[in-house]
Amino acid sequence: MTKSNKHNRKSSIYTDKKGFNYYQTYSFFGSKDGLKKKIQKNLGKEKTSSQLKHEKEYWDNYYNKIDDSFKSTKITKKSSSPSLQNNKTSKLNNNVPSGELGQKWTEYRSSLPLVSPANKQKQEVIIIGTGLAGASAAASMAEMGYNIKAFCFQDSPRRAHSIAAQGGINAAKNYQNDGDSVYRLFYDTIKGGDYRSREANVHRLAEVSGNIIDQCVAQGVPFAREYGGTLDNRSFGGVQVSRTFYARGQTGQQLLLGAYSALSRQINSGKVTMFTKHEMVDIVLVDGHAKGIIARNLVTGALEKYSANAVVLATGGYGNVYYLSTNAMGSNVTAAWKAYKRGAMFSNPCFTQIHPTCIPVSGDYQSKLTLMSESLRNDGRIWVSKTKGDKRSEER
Repeated sequence: MTKSNKHNRKSSIYTDKKGFNYYQTYSFFGSKDGLKKKIQKNLGKEKTSSQLKHEKEYWDNYYNKIDDSFKSTKITKKSSSPSLQNNKTSKLNNNVPSGELGQKWTEYRSSLPLVSPANKQKQEVIIIGTGLAGASAAASMAEMGYNIKAFCFQDSPRRAHSIAAQGGINAAKNYQNDGDSVYRLFYDTIKGGDYRSREANVHRLAEVSGNIIDQCVAQGVPFAREYGGTLDNRSFGGVQVSRTFYARGQTGQQLLLGAYSALSRQINSGKVTMFTKHEMVDIVLVDGHAKGIIARNLVTGALEKYSANAVVLATGGYGNVYYLSTNAMGSNVTAAWKAYKRGAMFSNPCFTQIHPTCIPVSGDYQSKLTLMSESLRNDGRIWVSKTKGDKRSEER
């Protein structure tokens, strides 16, 4: 970038009647037709002139880089992906290791280069989302020695929608001695996904399912137990075996509290820095790799930048793209959409959770479906006759 280009940007800072400072410019950011668009950024309130000057210089440089890269890339109206348009031979790579289905990931893990404990302490990782996936990842990676920055837009990680899970979590431990195995869990999961799931990844999930239960128990999750003290199982989801580990009807809540307690331990030790009430606005790419984020402080409205060696998106589902959903209103597509705008590809985006067992909408006052536990389809069901005076037994 030449010096003249840097100083030719037309941008300005103005303050509205409510005291909010805004940065304004024109850029190719998000353009598909080759025309510049008006960009406005809310910089928050109570900023000094030096702070506003620094913010202006930062965003000028940010949009200069975007405009320079746009000018050097051929874009047509028929394509929203310049990289795929220029390279006609490129294709999507699912990064699944080669080899036999049951050994793909095991052999791949044994050949991965290791990171020494001393080098782990020099690495920083940003994790977006602090539900079951995000909180567990943050706690586990911090335990291994990495420095973690965790972000959530709620006031506490305990507000994550993972708390809504009820029925249980499946694992191929075969505690009931009913013939369960890793392959049976793999096949049931593939069948439940209408045979459209990625087989290698599902097999890996079945392989580590037992380890996931062990990790949850180590984090203090109070799974239901039998009289002798061993973990209890129940049938779930229409399968032929009992492989579901559960905590009454509060499995998601107890799992989340267990992950949150492990996360809190790492926050107290200083390995995790927690940023609540922060929403990811954009992802920062360096040579095609995510190396940071732009986040908005939802208390002050200020935009803040954070850098790291890697970025993990654990932002949950987005069932609310549909009109009726059992998901919380915060389960939307904003984070995934920002990743998509930066070049991430979606595989089967229609695979969103619309819970099969729920109380349907019965009036205009009811805006959402009411979730019913999926355990009602197996161990939790109670037969009630539809017709008064029906003498048939439950077995009939």
